[in-house]
Amino acid sequence: MVVYNNISGDTHLLNPVAGEVLCQLKSASHSSESLLLELEEALSTQETASALDMIETILSELEKINLVSSAQN
Repeated sequence: MVVYNNISGDTHLLNPVAGEVLCQLKSASHSSESLLLELEEALSTQETASALDMIETILSELEKINLVSSAQN
């Protein structure tokens, strides 16, 4: 998936899982755990702990490139 950030003017190439994470976040806020539940079919070959780590890494990378921001509680 290719994503254009209209604020920074940057274009990003996301892998399929990162693209799906971004799509899920467009519709609603999610925790890492709720994203894991939403994406369990796409991540079915991953162990739960490994998949959760991957989602947290994806969220961190998306935040670094300013495509998402974390919600402050």
